[in-house]
Amino acid sequence: MAVVAVIGAPAIAINYTHVTDTSADFSSVANSTYFYNKADKLVRFKDASGVISDGFTTSILKNVNTTYTTNAITAVTAAEYMALTPVATTIYFVV
Repeated sequence: MAVVAVIGAPAIAINYTHVTDTSADFSSVANSTYFYNKADKLVRFKDASGVISDGFTTSILKNVNTTYTTNAITAVTAAEYMALTPVATTIYFVV
């Protein structure tokens, strides 16, 4: 069991700064940190509150019995999404 500091830019998409052996090490990772877990080969983020997410199992919270209305579904690139002002009634898929 260990948490190892990483120097440089080890990931292609997400630059993590620590490596853990297993989930037992997660509590040793500082908050607001991206880290790589060797056991499942996923990069995770531990937010300022200590909540850990991996981008795959994070749920989107919604209000039960609430109706959501959308006017459009739009596919955009990451660069296009960063340049636009999102519209609340549009669902964006970043491709």
